[in-house]
Amino acid sequence: MTFLEKMTENDLASIKNLGYFLGSFDPLHTGHTEVIKIILRKKLCDAVFVYCVQGKSSWKHRSDFHSRTQLCELKLANTEGVILSYLSPIEVQKYLTTATQLPKNNNKCHLVSRFSRITAIIGADVACDLEHPNKNSKIEKIRQQRQNDFMMGIPLSESFCDSIACSIALPADDFIVALRENYNISDIPTSVCKRKVRAIIDTGTYRNISSSKIKRCLAS
Repeated sequence: MTFLEKMTENDLASIKNLGYFLGSFDPLHTGHTEVIKIILRKKLCDAVFVYCVQGKSSWKHRSDFHSRTQLCELKLANTEGVILSYLSPIEVQKYLTTATQLPKNNNKCHLVSRFSRITAIIGADVACDLEHPNKNSKIEKIRQQRQNDFMMGIPLSESFCDSIACSIALPADDFIVALRENYNISDIPTSVCKRKVRAIIDTGTYRNISSSKIKRCLAS
C-alpha cells in the first residue's frame, strides 16, 4: 500500500490501468477487501486507488473522512497495489489528470487521465440505479443528471469537496461491477453511463456484508 501524495512521477508512469474504487468505506469490510484482492489477483487493474468519499450525505451519517481513511490504512497496509489518499477531490484531480482545451469557440476544458485507462469500481446497486429508469420523478431527474456527470472528469473548483466532487473528479473509461446482496449477474447492465462494464466481481458470501449492517450491529 502507498499514498498518492507520496508517489513519484515514475511511480505513476508505471501504472497503465488504474482502478478507482470510490465509496464511503464506513467501515471498510471484508466484502470491500475481497473485491480489491480479486481485481489485483486477476490483473484487471495494475493498481487500485481506494478513496473514501468526503463531505456529508443527506441519507448517510458518515464517520469523519480522516477516520475512515485511517481505518483503510490499517486494514490495507500489507496489500501491495493499493493506493490511498488524504487529498481533497480537486487535489486528486490535479495529480491524476491533465487539462486540454476543447475545440475553437468552446471555453471549456476537457480532462484527460494520466493513464492508458481508468476503470471505476462500483457496486451492483450503483450500476443498476444509474442505468434503470426510476418511477419517482425526482429520483429520475437526478439519475439523468448523474448519467451526464458520473465519472466524467469534470474540472472542479476549490468549493467542491463532497461526494459528488469525488464521483466526477476522474474520467472513467469503463467499469468493474461488484455484486451485492440481492443482485445477480443477469441484473447487471452491459454498460453504465454509455461506458462498458468490463468485468463483474462475485465475492460469494462476502457480498452479503455491508457497512450499514455492521454499523447497525455495533449500535445494538
